[in-house]
Amino acid sequence: GKSGIYMWTNKSNNKKYIGSSVDLRRRFLEYYNIKRLLIEKSMPINVALLKYGYHEFSLSVLEYCEINSFISREKCYFKLYSPEYNLLKDPGNPSRGLGWKHSKRAIKNMSIAASKRSTSK
Repeated sequence: GKSGIYMWTNKSNNKKYIGSSVDLRRRFLEYYNIKRLLIEKSMPINVALLKYGYHEFSLSVLEYCEINSFISREKCYFKLYSPEYNLLKDPGNPSRGLGWKHSKRAIKNMSIAASKRSTSK
């Protein structure tokens, strides 16, 4: 039930992923759910965990903190470690960093799903 900032580190190439969660225990259980990793292959950390295996990674809790300080604390760790597996290079702000964009296929799927929702009402 604790919230905080965590880091995965690939032991073979030293690449890192930094994340935060309101409930670290729940988040860690999600990472150890292979079905979830397979479904969410858009996340480089998930792909890496599947490729290298859990034995090639270490998982660390960097800091326990309150929810209202996640973004500022995560930013500090981003500056310190420059995590390669994170898609966004500026936590909490998708419009900065690498400029996160949905693929054309994802946009099409979202459009289809939205049209189905509006016609089913």
